[in-house]
Amino acid sequence: MICKKCGKENKSTNIRCVFCNNELIDRDSSESKGNVRFHQKFTLISLTIIFVGIFVFSLFMIGKDIYFFVSKYEQKRRYDETFATLVSYTNCSYREGIEVCNAVYEYVVNDTFYKASPDLLVVKEAFKHRETVYYNPSNPSQCIIYSGNDSINIIVGIVSGIILIFVSVFGILFISSLYKTLKESKKVI
Repeated sequence: MICKKCGKENKSTNIRCVFCNNELIDRDSSESKGNVRFHQKFTLISLTIIFVGIFVFSLFMIGKDIYFFVSKYEQKRRYDETFATLVSYTNCSYREGIEVCNAVYEYVVNDTFYKASPDLLVVKEAFKHRETVYYNPSNPSQCIIYSGNDSINIIVGIVSGIILIFVSVFGILFISSLYKTLKESKKVI
């Protein structure tokens, strides 16, 4: 398509000239109506795909968090509880000048000492000297160290749920209004 203002060649799908930003389409011509219709359809389909992708991804993330939380809760419910004492650190390294480590805790069940780690690299000073441990009564070496991060996971889950609801409502309203606009202008897909 040739621009009427600067005379330079543009792609046939362009609405504006890439050189002078002049409108390339005559809104009254059938060719320009076809271009407008194409862009409206493309926008509607693209936004629908993006919305569905965000929705599915958000559902997956929330489902994963719920599954993890419920399975961890169920496991803790079947396990006995005791306390563990911080005895050492492993995997220490410096990240941006801050020392991060994994803590090693020791706990006692039936006069036998066990060591466990929460599989969590955080700032060394963030570990508590004493933590709650949930251990399997039939095999005390299997345990879960409660590090207080469940509340953070719950908050993240709630925030994710709120974002999912917002994206869903906004996406449905936006896509339906775009579809209504297309329908009213008799440019329905």
